[in-house]
Amino acid sequence: MNRVITSTESLLNKILKCSATISDQKVKEEAENWVANHLKTLSAIFQDQPKQTGALKYLQKTWSNNRLQKKQWTKNLRTILKGIKSYKIEATNSFVISPNTQNFVLGNSILSQIKKTDKKIYQLGSELNYNFDFKNCWNSCGILMRIILERALDRKSADAKRKNGLKDKINFCLSNNVFGKSVAEALQKLNHSTKITGDIVAHDSNLLLEEGDITIAIVPFRVLIKDIFV
Repeated sequence: MNRVITSTESLLNKILKCSATISDQKVKEEAENWVANHLKTLSAIFQDQPKQTGALKYLQKTWSNNRLQKKQWTKNLRTILKGIKSYKIEATNSFVISPNTQNFVLGNSILSQIKKTDKKIYQLGSELNYNFDFKNCWNSCGILMRIILERALDRKSADAKRKNGLKDKINFCLSNNVFGKSVAEALQKLNHSTKITGDIVAHDSNLLLEEGDITIAIVPFRVLIKDIFV
């Protein structure tokens, strides 16, 4: 999220220096790159937030115009920036990572329980811990967490396993009360973190993950895994 915030602030600052209608080619190219790099990710994050969704649709619709309307682009970028910062704060504050558990994602006790029933998740979890401890493999962590999440949901519910794709599996579990309230809340957080980070690595060619993108998902990730395996 830090890169998205920086990119949005940079574009906003350049637009603020423009006249009422923007024809500067460099600014328009940055606007085009912003839409190309961030639209998909932000659309997923803001899918339940009408103001931010409306702002994104406006930017997507108008970036290719010969002249951009400074007032409207400023207004909508500020709306999006406010939403991004609120999302980051909420994600960080909702599930806080304890300082003494920073070197791994899944503890040995959890991995020992997982090993008894699913050796593949055990191996993936061990590799996840290794990459997280290495502190320079955030994209690998995002992919591994996404794979583990999908496989864990398959184990939790045979009906979820029959669904295609992680999005459908998550939606099924949330809409059919597969989990209790607290675990469902954790799954909802993962829907807006682990799923998205995995999608970013797999599909968004220009975006890479940072440490913060992973750490905001660790505690809800543990909550879900413990519910299924411990």
